[in-house]
Amino acid sequence: MIQMHIVAAKFGQIGSDPDPYLFFKSWHMFLSFIRFNFQVLIHSESQYTSPSFSNQFPEPSSWIIHTSMLCLTSSDCEFDNPLLPESLPDIFKAIQDSDSLISQILHRSQPLLGPDYAPINDKIVKLERLESWYKTQLHAVQKSLKDCKSVFAPVRCLPHDILLEIFHSACDCWWEKNGGVEHDRLVCSTPDSLDMAGPLWVLSSICRIWRDVLHTSPASWARWLFVKSPFSKHTRQILQTYLKCTGKHPLSLAAFCNSPDLVAEDGEIMSLLIQSCHRWKNVCIRIDVHHTHHLQSILHLPILQTIELDITGHGHDDLDDYMCFNAPHLWQANLGQGIHRVRLPSGITHLSGYISCAEDLQVLPQLPNLRTLHLLPIWHLSSTGMTPVVMAELRQLYVAESDTLDFLMALMLQSLTIFDFDEGSSSVAPSCFLHRSGCCLKSLGVSSHGSLTLISNLLSSEACSMISHLKLDLKKSWDGISKILTSSSILPNLCHLVLVMPTEPLFFHKKGRLALLNMVCSCCKAGTLKRIVTCFVIPCHTIEAEFRAVIGDKVEMQVKGYSSLFLDYWHTFWGTKLPY
Repeated sequence: MIQMHIVAAKFGQIGSDPDPYLFFKSWHMFLSFIRFNFQVLIHSESQYTSPSFSNQFPEPSSWIIHTSMLCLTSSDCEFDNPLLPESLPDIFKAIQDSDSLISQILHRSQPLLGPDYAPINDKIVKLERLESWYKTQLHAVQKSLKDCKSVFAPVRCLPHDILLEIFHSACDCWWEKNGGVEHDRLVCSTPDSLDMAGPLWVLSSICRIWRDVLHTSPASWARWLFVKSPFSKHTRQILQTYLKCTGKHPLSLAAFCNSPDLVAEDGEIMSLLIQSCHRWKNVCIRIDVHHTHHLQSILHLPILQTIELDITGHGHDDLDDYMCFNAPHLWQANLGQGIHRVRLPSGITHLSGYISCAEDLQVLPQLPNLRTLHLLPIWHLSSTGMTPVVMAELRQLYVAESDTLDFLMALMLQSLTIFDFDEGSSSVAPSCFLHRSGCCLKSLGVSSHGSLTLISNLLSSEACSMISHLKLDLKKSWDGISKILTSSSILPNLCHLVLVMPTEPLFFHKKGRLALLNMVCSCCKAGTLKRIVTCFVIPCHTIEAEFRAVIGDKVEMQVKGYSSLFLDYWHTFWGTKLPY
């Protein structure tokens, strides 16, 4: 800017000079100076990306920097500048000439005299200017070098789809690490997609290529969206940005707004999520009863396939029973309340819910395509005056208590899992259920915690004679069930045996291990057993070695981590990669 004022001043002086040659020479110099400065400003303007017109030009401070750089490097500028490239050799020569004097003074071979101060100070000024010039040029060179090298960076060689696959794998690892299948879905450590430390936000901030790849892939953002209360004042803005990144892609959503208090932020977030309900594909909603009015505003769920719905708090019985009615593609539902509270489409194939009253049982025959069912009773069941409901196409059944079977009939059932046997459970309930259904089981999962008579009646029933897969969750009565299975008439077609080992130290006493080994030995002698899987909470190499010694080489043995009967149900409904 200083140079501009000087040029203008000189031009003003020339304006009064009658010499035409000097006038046109000065005019040409002024226009050249303005042209170069304007080019520099245009170059600096291209670095700004704000759409606002007021931000299209740099701050005045940057004008001064660019102007000084122009005067430093332009050969057309006639102002005195000791750091022009043409003058650099003279500067270097002057520096070398004065080096001998400086060296003599430093080595005390010559004293510092009064006349020496001026040239040394002059040299310091020149060196400081030269250092500043070199720093500026070095920064430009380094930036250009970095840009050139980045052209050949390996990441630029990866195809778009390969990068996305890598990003999705990184996201899956992050979700599993922070909220895997072993974690309760309600714990505070559940991941949050709106956390700016999440994988998508971090990956999109690494470089321009990665950012462009993710911002042009709405499917990456729509794979799983997790939001959970409490929400901050910035959550709504972040959620709007996230939803914008998902574009129009089908959305898998998990929303946890189960705070018992009426919080304004919770209502705003739910309202914003409801606006995208036409894109819901897989949904998990856990909300307090105060927010159920948001669900009542949903009219149509055109692409919804799976839903998990849990209403907490007092008064949740007022839930609108038409919430899921207009969802033609819904095939799986997991309900945290009575089944009859939510009207389901007839095409449902997988259902999990609670039996809270007799009306819940009456819903089951209205679902003709039901294949997999999981029932949890919260109501004292009484079979007096009740006829068992018939499920003609049911293939897999999971029940928390064996008494639930008194109210069911499954003609085509192939797999049965009973999580627990109550102390007061009827010893004939499972056997009567199988006899009444007339089915032929291929897979059975039971807990050893219960009456040995009940378990014996179940395993010796005709419906279990063709069982090829048996999973035993060994608990208090594991030694007794070992004696039952020792009989060769029990499960003659057993091929796969899965043993979930107990965590109690008493299991590891010698007598208990011998009973279990005798059972395994008897199963091996029957000649049909092909594989044994042992599931340990804590690996026990002693028991593993004893098993291998008994079964020999004819039977395959696998050792896995703890896998309860409940996890079998979980994997059937949600798979190994958990979104919620």
